[in-house]
Amino acid sequence: MFPLPTLTLIISFLLVYRLVLFINDNLGDCMKDNWKTATYNFFPMVVIVAAMYPLSFTPTYESERAMIYFLLNGVISNVTLHLMLTNMCKIPFF
Repeated sequence: MFPLPTLTLIISFLLVYRLVLFINDNLGDCMKDNWKTATYNFFPMVVIVAAMYPLSFTPTYESERAMIYFLLNGVISNVTLHLMLTNMCKIPFF
């Protein structure tokens, strides 16, 4: 049986892999059309995902974890929604 940290690491890698596949589905077509605009508009999501690790050491994370997850997921959902609309409806990414 795997020790707990190893199992957590395996599950994390699988979830990150699925996240990359999901983002690539929407971001791929946007990158083909206009890679500069897509990269510029996708950058806030990259910053938020990169900031999750340092945020986990803050006192707010320890006491109000649900609020941080709510705010981070709001940004990620907003960017993903706009990528999907750009991909499916061919409207400009705003």
